[in-house]
Amino acid sequence: MSCCNSFAMHCKYSLIIYISDNTPESFQMTEGCELSIFDSLPVETILTDGDSVKVQSTSLSLGKEYKAKLKILGIIPVTDTTVKIVDKSYVQLLGQAFGIKIYADGVMVVGISDVETAQGLQNPSRTAGIQIGDIIISIDGLKVESNADVSEIIKSSEGNRLLFKIKRNGTIMEKTVQAVRAVDDSGFKIGLWVRDSSAGIGTLTFYNPSNGVICGLGHAICDADTGELIPLNHGEFVGAEVIGVIKGNSGTPGELKGRFTGTSLGSIIHNSVTGVYAKYSSDISFYTGDYVPIANKQEITTGDALIYTTVDNQDPKFYKCKIDKIHFNDRGLTQNLIIEITDPDLIEKTGGIVQGMSGSPIVQNGKLVGAVTHVFVNNSKKGYAIFAENMLNASKKADQNTDKKAS
Repeated sequence: MSCCNSFAMHCKYSLIIYISDNTPESFQMTEGCELSIFDSLPVETILTDGDSVKVQSTSLSLGKEYKAKLKILGIIPVTDTTVKIVDKSYVQLLGQAFGIKIYADGVMVVGISDVETAQGLQNPSRTAGIQIGDIIISIDGLKVESNADVSEIIKSSEGNRLLFKIKRNGTIMEKTVQAVRAVDDSGFKIGLWVRDSSAGIGTLTFYNPSNGVICGLGHAICDADTGELIPLNHGEFVGAEVIGVIKGNSGTPGELKGRFTGTSLGSIIHNSVTGVYAKYSSDISFYTGDYVPIANKQEITTGDALIYTTVDNQDPKFYKCKIDKIHFNDRGLTQNLIIEITDPDLIEKTGGIVQGMSGSPIVQNGKLVGAVTHVFVNNSKKGYAIFAENMLNASKKADQNTDKKAS
């Protein structure tokens, strides 16, 4: 085999591997649209009803699923995926800063430390096998919902054994803990630090008029010490205003400084990897953002886009950015896009992407394509964004789960 042929074969297999690795298990598509995947590559997408009957995009039916076969040059089969035909969804752009108050379902272990006793340093919690990140649900059958609940039960234990019911990585387990008396006469302790709530500032992404759900952040609310997702008991969105900016630079993420206004926007119904969702409980009319369609992920292209965000005490504004990369695969629900801030005004104000801008909507060709989620520590002008499609799907599931609980 010649060097040229060997090189061609290598390129072909590399292309096959790239497409296979970057094709998700499913796509969504609206009626009347053409399905184009990897349109910058010599890849043809063939829709079939079942295994063999080719289907034209003009004859697709709402709610049905089709198989899409990806072939190089229309000849070499690469991989298959599923295409579901969905309604075009319109949402209202928000882009305002908001406050988040969230209370855990149980209390989260955020630290373990030794207790100084007359017999020396002891750590009953570590001895019992309790770990940082565990969620304490109950102690001796008594449900705990606050730091005070835990403290009171331990102090009144008189050193008797306590049965802790905890949740770890979704698994319920029990641990027996025996409190010890501290040498400083502060009472019985088990060497545990816990947290029952969290609060912070973020950016609202969109309002879904079909179910009254508002969403923001584009990522989960996690405990600051453990990095674990906080299991939701209850919480709310509240109004907030930006009162200052700490500019970001290489190695040091910036931050929006804000304060809560006290206006309740709605009760939180879901805290998930794709964002935080609330049922709106007030008048949405004071928000000025346009209603725009949600883009399906395969409609997004690299190149120019706009970010809609609030970085001062004014209304949200559009700033220029560009989409550098698109990750279609299903391995991550949040780090779907790599974006770069290009607007000189935004760079002057913030240095690029800063903490508190998470959730800021990204618009391309008049459609909502995503929301900012993370900043690159070593380059404050760049960061990750989530597909808006993923947030829309999560908002629908969150609302459905709420309806089930209510019934």
